[in-house]
Amino acid sequence: MAWPLPAEPPLNASPERTEEYLREMQEVLAARMGDEAGRLAREAVVAYADAMTAAVGDPAVFDAAEVAWRGFITQEVGSYVAGIHLNGAMVAFFRTPGLDGIIDDVAEAWLTVVNEGAVTYQATATNRIVQASASTWSDVRSKTVTALSEGLSNEELKESIEAVTGYSEYRAATIGRTETMQAYNAGDLAGAKGLGEYGPHEKVWIAALDARTRVEHAEADGQTVGINEMFVVMGEQIERPGEGSAANVVNCRCVMEFLYPGDARPDGSVVPETPEVSLD
Repeated sequence: MAWPLPAEPPLNASPERTEEYLREMQEVLAARMGDEAGRLAREAVVAYADAMTAAVGDPAVFDAAEVAWRGFITQEVGSYVAGIHLNGAMVAFFRTPGLDGIIDDVAEAWLTVVNEGAVTYQATATNRIVQASASTWSDVRSKTVTALSEGLSNEELKESIEAVTGYSEYRAATIGRTETMQAYNAGDLAGAKGLGEYGPHEKVWIAALDARTRVEHAEADGQTVGINEMFVVMGEQIERPGEGSAANVVNCRCVMEFLYPGDARPDGSVVPETPEVSLD
C-alpha cells in the first residue's frame, strides 16, 4: 500500500526551514524503506527456517523477497522520489526573482520539461536503488543459511534473525535518506536550468555544518561556480550535491543556493549581469 507523496516544499522559506523540510522527507522515506526491508527479510528468514528439511531450506524464498522489494521500489519509492524531484524544481521556480515577468508560454514549457525530467529521474533512481540494495538480499540469504546450519538454540536463532533484519532495515534506511537528497538536488538544479534566460547565473554549494558533516563537504561550503559548471569536491567534478562516488554521496545533506545578477556571492563579490565565462 502506497504512502502519501512528499509534502509540498516550503517555497521562499529560510534555509533553516528548507533543511527541516528535507530532514522530514528523509525520515519518511528512510522509515518506510527500513520497515519494508525488515518485513521482507523477516518473512524470508522465517519461511526458510519453516521449510528446512535435513538442515536445508528453500532458497527460493529469498528470491521472492528480492522480487517483492523490486516491486516496492519501482512502484512506491519511485513515485516518492519523483515527487521530491518535482518539489526541488518548484522551489527553484518560485525563488526566481521577477517571477511575475515570466510569460505563460515559458512557464508551460518549463513545467513540461521538469515533469519529463521527473519521470526520467524516477526510472534512473529506481534502477540505482535496486542495484544498491542487491547486496542486502545476498547478505540476508548467506547469513540466514549460515546461522541455521550451525544448529543454533531458539534464543540464538532469534538473535540471529534480529541481526539480519536489523541490518536490512539500516541499509534500506540509509539508502532512503541518501536518495531523498539526491532527488531534491537533481530537481532543484533541473528546475533552475529549465528557466533558461530567466534562470540563475551561478550556484553555491551549501553544506549542513555540524559534527556529522564530512570535512571535505564543510570545506566546499560556499564554493561558487557558473550554473553550467562543475563543483570540485573531494577531488571530483560534480554538477550538484548527491553526485559522484559513494564517498561524496552516501548520507550527504548538502544543498545548493542559486545566484542571480546583482546577488552577493559568499566572498562578497557581486554576480554580474552577463554570466562570466571560464577560461579554463
